[in-house]
Order: sequence, then structure tokens, then C-alpha cells
Amino acid sequence: MSDRELTSRAGQPATTRHRLSEQLGYGAGWLVGALPLGMQGDDFLVRFLSIFEEVATTLRASADSIARVADVDVTSPEMVRYLGEWVTAPALDSRLALQKQRHIVHATGATIGHRGTAAALRAVLGAITGDAVDVVDEGGVYREGEAPKGPGTVTIRTTSAGHLRDGELVELILSSVPAHVQVVVECAGRTLYPDITSPSTSGGGQA
Repeated sequence: MSDRELTSRAGQPATTRHRLSEQLGYGAGWLVGALPLGMQGDDFLVRFLSIFEEVATTLRASADSIARVADVDVTSPEMVRYLGEWVTAPALDSRLALQKQRHIVHATGATIGHRGTAAALRAVLGAITGDAVDVVDEGGVYREGEAPKGPGTVTIRTTSAGHLRDGELVELILSSVPAHVQVVVECAGRTLYPDITSPSTSGGGQA
């Protein structure tokens, strides 16, 4: 049965009734078209089945999208924040632009296997601030007896704190680096940590 015939029989434009099916790639009249040819000529049956087709299209779409529910690049805003909680994405705020939320969750999840390293800190802070982050780590691999004395210093430099306050940025960094290292935080040319109010120059939260 053609769209023209369906229009005259059902009393509404077939393009309107099948718009969702076409957008989802199922094709117009995908359920009605499955009727035997003899039944497609029944005016009541076609219109009656069209109701089920409209409802079934949304159900079919939901089932087909299950594989993408956990894809942070395309999933819903609510699911993005849920995934962020699951990977403990820092500084995630529902008031942020959705694309930035996706970026933060993606960066956190991608670096979860080496959290606490310079590379992970650089990636996550870059996603939060939206700028390049410089992480200078004095650590290294040395022969026995050749390692430098002291815990070493990690210096983090960024040109912006993003949507965070200065104190929030410092707290985030201190909770992300090994606990035994000395930390220096610089933002836009200003030294945020340590300062004269800091109780000590160490304060990492990762053991």
C-alpha cells in the first residue's frame, strides 16, 4: 500500500505519522508493511495497527539504544553525571555545559588505571580548566643509592582554574597526587600553593 493510499484511508499525512520511524532509520510503515498483502487493504486494520506502530517505534528505539547508554559521548545528561559518580569524576557540576561534563567524565575514565600520575593529572585538569596544564614531576627511576634525597616536588601550572575557585583547584590537586610529595600550584602566574596560610608544603592525598 502506498503512502498516498495510507493518507486517504487513515485521514492524516503518512509523512507525519511515520516521521519518527524514518528518523530512526526503520522506514515508514515498518510494522504496517509487515501485514500480508490481503490485510493491507483493510482500512480499519491499517489504522488500528498504525497506533501500535507509533508506540512500538519508541520501544524499539529504546531497545536499540541500550548499547550506547554507557557511551559518555552520546548518552543523556543524567547518565553522564551518573557515570561521572561511578568513576569519581571531580568538579562535575550539572550547571556546566553538557559537552564539558562529557569531557571531564571521559578524561577521568580514560585515566582511571593510572590515577595519581602526571599524565592522569594533566588530562583531568585539562578537561576541567579547558586549558593546557603543565605538570613537572621530579620523580624518576634511579639506581640504588643514586636517588635524590627528600620526597621530591610536583609543580602544576595552569593558565585558568576553569569553573573552580582557587581553593577548590588546590584541594582537587592535593587529593590527586601522592601523599609524600611536595606540591606547588601556580595559576595564571600566581602561586596558589603553598602560601603563607598553608600549614605545610606537602598534602597529597594519594598514598
